[in-house]
Amino acid sequence: MSNKTTVFAVLAGIGAGAALGYWFASEKNDKLRKKISKALNSVSDDIKEKLINEFDELRSKADEFKGKGITLKDQILQSVADMKEEGKQKVLDFIDKTHAEANKIHDNGRSTIKQL
Repeated sequence: MSNKTTVFAVLAGIGAGAALGYWFASEKNDKLRKKISKALNSVSDDIKEKLINEFDELRSKADEFKGKGITLKDQILQSVADMKEEGKQKVLDFIDKTHAEANKIHDNGRSTIKQL
């Protein structure tokens, strides 16, 4: 919770406590109880609205982070696929180079044997 929300909640709690004190202190005063009841309902509605707004903001941020996570996951998977392909190509190049060297050695060995 942000500091603003915490301060608002504390003030709402103080207001609710004061309202309840008046409620029980003056049981005979119906008008005052009705005013206090309306005020409490208003404060309650304000708190609900603020909580809904905070929840919506948190949901939005969570969706944003989730979207970034999916993007990051896709980037990592693509990088791994690229590295795999690059490694595969290096192995094939090494095999070709080794095969060419082996053929040279083989040909040189044949030439040497023929000369003997």
